[in-house]
Amino acid sequence: MRYSFMKRKSVMALLVISLFASLFQPPSVSYAANAAPNVVPSLREWTGGAGAFQLKDTSRIVIDSSYSDELAETAAAFKDDVTLVAGKALTVVQANAANAGDIFLTLNSDDMAIGNEGYVLEAAASLSIKGHSTAGVFYGTRTVLQILQQDPSRSYVPKGTAKDYPQFAQRGVMLDVGRRYYSMAYLEDTIKRLAWNKLNTFQIHFSEWSGFRLQSDTYPGLASTKSYSKADIVRLTEIADRYHVMIIPELEMPGHAAILNKYKPAMKFSCSSMDKDTTGWDIPQFTVDYTKSETRTFIKGLLDEFVPLFKGPYFHIGSDEIQTESKMNACPELVAYKNSKGLPKVGDSFIEFINEMSQHVKQLGKIPMNWNGFEDYHPSIPLNSDNVITVWSDEKSSSKQASAFANEGYKVYASPGDVLYVTPGKSLLPDTSYLYESWNPSVHTNMMGYFISIWSDYWDQVKTPDGRVGYESGSSFKGVEVGDGEYVIPESNFEDASRKPRQALSERMWGGPRSATASDFFNRVSLIGDEPSVSNPAPADPLGITIIKNSEQGTDLNRIHYSKIGTSGSNGWIVSSDSYTSLTDAYFEIKFVGTQIKLVGGIAPGHGIAAVSLDGSSEVDADLYAPSRQNATAWFTSPVLPYGEHTVKARVAGRKNSSASGTFLSLERVEVMNRVVVENTVSGAGNHQFNYTGTWNVGAESTSAATNDAYEMKFTGKQIILIGTKSPGAGIAGITIDGGAEKLVDLYASTSQSGANLFVSPILSSGAHMIKVRVTGTKNSQAIGTAIAVDRAEIVLAQQINVTGIQMDKDSLHLKVGETSEIEAVVSPINATNKNVTWTSSDEAVAKVADSGNGKAVVTGLKAGSATITAAAAEGNFTSVSQVTVDNNAPAAPGTLLSAAAGTVQAGSQLTIRFGVTNVTYNVYAQDIKLSYDSSLLEFVSAASMKDGVSIVQTKDQAGQLRLILVSQGATHPVTGTADMVQIVFMAKNVQQAATGLITAATVILADAQGKETSATSSSISVQVTPVPVGIPGDLNHDNKVSIGDLGFAAANYGKTSSSPDWDQVKSADMNNDNIIDILDLAALANRMVE
Repeated sequence: MRYSFMKRKSVMALLVISLFASLFQPPSVSYAANAAPNVVPSLREWTGGAGAFQLKDTSRIVIDSSYSDELAETAAAFKDDVTLVAGKALTVVQANAANAGDIFLTLNSDDMAIGNEGYVLEAAASLSIKGHSTAGVFYGTRTVLQILQQDPSRSYVPKGTAKDYPQFAQRGVMLDVGRRYYSMAYLEDTIKRLAWNKLNTFQIHFSEWSGFRLQSDTYPGLASTKSYSKADIVRLTEIADRYHVMIIPELEMPGHAAILNKYKPAMKFSCSSMDKDTTGWDIPQFTVDYTKSETRTFIKGLLDEFVPLFKGPYFHIGSDEIQTESKMNACPELVAYKNSKGLPKVGDSFIEFINEMSQHVKQLGKIPMNWNGFEDYHPSIPLNSDNVITVWSDEKSSSKQASAFANEGYKVYASPGDVLYVTPGKSLLPDTSYLYESWNPSVHTNMMGYFISIWSDYWDQVKTPDGRVGYESGSSFKGVEVGDGEYVIPESNFEDASRKPRQALSERMWGGPRSATASDFFNRVSLIGDEPSVSNPAPADPLGITIIKNSEQGTDLNRIHYSKIGTSGSNGWIVSSDSYTSLTDAYFEIKFVGTQIKLVGGIAPGHGIAAVSLDGSSEVDADLYAPSRQNATAWFTSPVLPYGEHTVKARVAGRKNSSASGTFLSLERVEVMNRVVVENTVSGAGNHQFNYTGTWNVGAESTSAATNDAYEMKFTGKQIILIGTKSPGAGIAGITIDGGAEKLVDLYASTSQSGANLFVSPILSSGAHMIKVRVTGTKNSQAIGTAIAVDRAEIVLAQQINVTGIQMDKDSLHLKVGETSEIEAVVSPINATNKNVTWTSSDEAVAKVADSGNGKAVVTGLKAGSATITAAAAEGNFTSVSQVTVDNNAPAAPGTLLSAAAGTVQAGSQLTIRFGVTNVTYNVYAQDIKLSYDSSLLEFVSAASMKDGVSIVQTKDQAGQLRLILVSQGATHPVTGTADMVQIVFMAKNVQQAATGLITAATVILADAQGKETSATSSSISVQVTPVPVGIPGDLNHDNKVSIGDLGFAAANYGKTSSSPDWDQVKSADMNNDNIIDILDLAALANRMVE
């Protein structure tokens, strides 16, 4: 039976909520203040605002134009990743400031507390990221991407201010590519994942006893078949630079160097004591003879070639784990070398070698790094003081610790083996709970930071070129014959093993607030997901399970209530690594919300029977006996329950089976399931039903081996997990979600595994989805069949996040009649499940409101008055208001008007213009008019009133400034509307060539009967002054006389004006320069003829 009570076969038609940690941490007391967004590593400081910044299709990435060169690459990387995360192709521009909806990147930060890699992120109408360095700004973009990746719409960032900065300067991983070749894609993905969690170093262990992974021009043939070209390294460096990760290259020497001895046997030790390593690998020719000058010359040649290839400041030279001090003393050539150099101890020759190679690295412009372990040879001479020591000593060992080296003045970058070593082949993996919750990294001015070490040794599935598969070293394979072998274990296994330790280390090194438990932390990580641009995304962890540790006591939901705490297991519960007792009728009780519960603990020879009840129902027995102790065993699994609150109680029955030696119960943890379960027998085309096509056998499980048989399921949730049996006869399934690309999933297992997770979907957006599973008819080479099976689907429903408040972005609004304005109601928290808002106006005759979606509305002023606009959240009875005042349209300001019959005047002639007022809506009785004109072209002659009952009482002309004061002659002569007021005459001055000038009514003040003064708008007119024509005036045909011929020319062009197309050719007949040839001009010509 798969369940303790019965085989359940009912779908739970529930639209319910899951109880995972929120995307955002719990909000503060003030509903308007956003809680700190979920980011890994967590933000150091956060001040919440109200509402959210919205990324739109029209948003831009704005680079501060003062730092365009420095931030161009960061902006480009951010643009690419925003496209992947949010599906928005943002434009990158340069400017000094950002508009609403833009993201502004700048190096202009005066906050020294954030250090070199920190940043200040301010999310408001626009979002800005400020840092002292490009790395700081880049890390700010990672924070934005992580927040967007969790938002269902991929658009919102909570408003607020983050100050974020690391505690330790260096944070990263080391990867052993010497023992195992990793593809370039894997290395590039590793760099991206490091940056995703703000880790900044990537140490690459390029050589080992079994492989040399850098292609050498100096020593052709040295590199393993699978190795990296210089072009590969350039490419890797470019990726690292883009993601602000520093590559630390490492070449092992003089130990771990069998590959060098294979290439050049002359470098081997002659003495037998220095042949094999003494570290457990039993590798022959493990160490090169570092006493030989040719060995040192060879290694310096390697350094000369490869140190300059890398851009970072460091180069690592290995320098650990050669043979023991007693083996060294048993080697004649080592002893002879020691004596020839006058060294007190044989271990001094090792230090002397390290120092010489370190000095060579320094001469090549880099800072040397080396592992510790040299101290075990008890040297009497010190390591160079400026070497950086990477310390691997177990923290719980007697070996010299990182803090001791730091106290001696060395810079230290540490990777303690019992805390940070990842060696999957040896099942040596970090305890992530200890690493995250309890570990205390050493803090010292010389402690640069900590890093994960990922070692590729100890795998038992390595294939040599001749086809043998076996253990990497030892009896199956000897020495370097595995050097060009292939690993059967895929790269993804190493990522799976190192992912959680890497993520936990990132938060510990950054130094921000931590989750209560590692389990809570990894739930946060799951919500964020993998780096968006990796080529091989990590599989999603299955969600929908709440873990309750045995030590989490209390009577609230998801807490364990123990009936009696004892001093020994016989008189009550002992709460330790597990909780245990044998006291009859002692019990624990748990209230939980979910669909299923598992009780997990130890089963053992001395364990008895638990009497378990659910929701007060009859007890059933769960036997905890086993012939040998097995920890972390689910000794009780409930049936699937209706979603809601339940209570489980487990009691010491005081009974046991005949084989047991005691009646103890054990509890390590409780697992609460928060998933909708759909059994394979629930079929149909509806939501949460299996829709089979083909020849499926639907029984305890549904199975088919017929190619292209398939089933589909519509579901509503953020993740789906398919559960069934993996087996030797299982083949490969093709799985698609929402019509996307088909993913091939191998369901083979060497032995039958029922209840296995066949497929765990990535985390999906909230809403409706479709999954399709197809029988491909294919299998791997070990499988004996192509069948696929399914027992059930478990759906993680979208999280219900309750509304805690609503707030208008504008408390008040002023409109004119006919004007509109957008208003927004911000629902808190920004990731609330139901963000719907309804809008009302208290007086729709004054102001109407129209919902425009996404919490926004448009308010229109209809008539003068006031109204209250109310926004009501769809849940929780939360409302917010904005007071709207609508005013009548203000009358337009009175204006002025200057006009003239002609815009052109000949020198020596008069120009008459008119000044008037326009749009005067009240009675004006006095006017103060100030005109300016070009005094180099015009001379004031006179001014006269054009309005009956209005007189000019003052005229003042001075250097191009003319002031006129007009008054009405009593209340019966007001000025209103539009009226010509003054006729002004100017004389055009002599000019050598045509010139243009302005006449401007610059300042005009109007006064009414109450003495109120109003300014009228200004106006201008352009005037052209032309020179007097050369020759005899009136000689139109240029025959040096004025005669009937000239009059005939003028008469032929009678009526033409300045708008005529041939005006330039005939305008000489315009004798009075009024821009028209008329009878006055003909009379003037006739007058000249008879003079």
